[in-house]
Amino acid sequence: MIAIRSPAVLARRCLATEGFTLLEVVVSLAILSLSLGVIYHVLANALGNQSYAETVNRARLVAQGLIAKVGTDIPASAGETSGDDGHGLRWRLSRKAFGDGPGNGRAAIMAIEVSAEVFWGEGEAEKSIRLTTLRLAGGARPR
Repeated sequence: MIAIRSPAVLARRCLATEGFTLLEVVVSLAILSLSLGVIYHVLANALGNQSYAETVNRARLVAQGLIAKVGTDIPASAGETSGDDGHGLRWRLSRKAFGDGPGNGRAAIMAIEVSAEVFWGEGEAEKSIRLTTLRLAGGARPR
């Protein structure tokens, strides 16, 4: 048997199943905005972390370069030097005799403790990195 339906019933059924309701549209926009907010937050943090990592790496390279210059461009004797790299990093290089304990006065070669500290930022946001090593300095020790 074939059922014949009126065109009005078919039109109502089609209208009921077509398109989205206003509630569905509002919920989908809310989900989209939350997702975009999370993605924006993640990207902003990633860029901030990359910038910080680049600054720390630059500071480490400056400190390593300063330590490498001790004994060549910078005298390998006790003292302190400071300056800046011209790109927002400030540095301090400290050199002091190492092992001034008893029985060390006979050594023909003495060790110098070299410490390079590099600073960046201002006030409460100031950060620093410090590298310390020993370098040999020729010459007799004072008695």
